[in-house]
Amino acid sequence: MKRLFLMIVAIAWVGLSTCPAYAEETKTEASKTEQSQKNEVADSLKTPKEPKADNVGSAQGVASVAAEKQSREVTTKETMIATIVLVSLALVVSLLLFWLVWRKLNHQLSRVYGKMNEMKTNLKYNVQKIEDLQTRISSCEKKVEALHSELGALKNDLSRLISEMQAQPVAEEIAAPPVYQVKTWYGMYESSRNGFSVKYITTDKETTSQFIIYQTSETSAEFAIIETISNDLFSGAKEACEVLDGDPMNFIKISVERKGQLMLEGNTWKVTEPVQIRLY
Repeated sequence: MKRLFLMIVAIAWVGLSTCPAYAEETKTEASKTEQSQKNEVADSLKTPKEPKADNVGSAQGVASVAAEKQSREVTTKETMIATIVLVSLALVVSLLLFWLVWRKLNHQLSRVYGKMNEMKTNLKYNVQKIEDLQTRISSCEKKVEALHSELGALKNDLSRLISEMQAQPVAEEIAAPPVYQVKTWYGMYESSRNGFSVKYITTDKETTSQFIIYQTSETSAEFAIIETISNDLFSGAKEACEVLDGDPMNFIKISVERKGQLMLEGNTWKVTEPVQIRLY
């Protein structure tokens, strides 16, 4: 398009530059022709023969007609040249305006096409997002339906269990066993034929006490040996103990691993399980 525009401008420039020269050349030729005709008329008048008056008048009339005709032809040529120049200029201006308008329209169309492509891309992206959302919504709806089904099944199971529980007879309440308050006693043991028995039990802690007794019921109790007992005191109670580690004849401290068990037989507490100890 740029090449075509340049060619049109060049043609118009050549036409504009050539037309004045052609007009000037035409004017020169017309003036030369008119001058030659005048010279011929003058030569004919200078001849020795005296022409008649009507011949002289006719010659002058012919010369004036020829000059007028020549001037008309020159004027016509000049008018044609001016018309061609104006038409060429109008054509050049029209082509220039057309090129400018076409260029602007092309630029606008390019922008419109760019926006259309961008809108198409955004539309495709939005459509994809909508499809993804629809897929997620469908998945959520399926999950909700599954949960409704599970809840319905659980509701039915719960209703059945409630009905079964209501149909069962009410069981009699079982009396809770009595709770005995743990009592802490102190006591000495003595040997007997039926094992070991508590010689006496007191609630007062004495220096000669060897065992701490914890009553757990009316007929049972737990006991533990005092950790600070001496060798002499331990010698009278060692048969009620199970020594796990250490020398019974040489120790300074007793550690209780497990309490022993006492059982009330008549009025006497008997050892059923010895206390387990370690000697240090």
